[in-house]
Amino acid sequence: MKKIFISIALFLIVAAPMPTLAQGASKTQTDAFMKTAEISRDSVGTITSNAIKTILSLLGIIFLVLMVYAGYLWMTAQGNEDQISKAKGILTTAVIGLIIIVSAYCITYFVFKGLGQATGSSGGNKPSGGNKPIGGG
Repeated sequence: MKKIFISIALFLIVAAPMPTLAQGASKTQTDAFMKTAEISRDSVGTITSNAIKTILSLLGIIFLVLMVYAGYLWMTAQGNEDQISKAKGILTTAVIGLIIIVSAYCITYFVFKGLGQATGSSGGNKPSGGNKPIGGG
């Protein structure tokens, strides 16, 4: 368990500064790349949002599997205290994981909604107002 927390902490330490490295490119270089790749700013937000939703959905499925497994362990324990305590531990960690998943979803929803309002985009698949896709007409 400690190895998992250490791995996550190291990943966050290493991965957190990465977006600042990408900010070195000028706006014209970024726009040129997006035009070449036929990507609009709205589609980048949509792709990122969909990726985060997919990851959080997979984590929810893992939670469900853990809950079923812990319930199975508990029901088949037949009074064995070691197996019951193992099932209780799995249930406890699964519920804590669910709380983290829901919190992560709420934070990403709040951030993307705030970014959409700050940039003036709708955050959906269609551009709003005068925002037109770079590659399209």
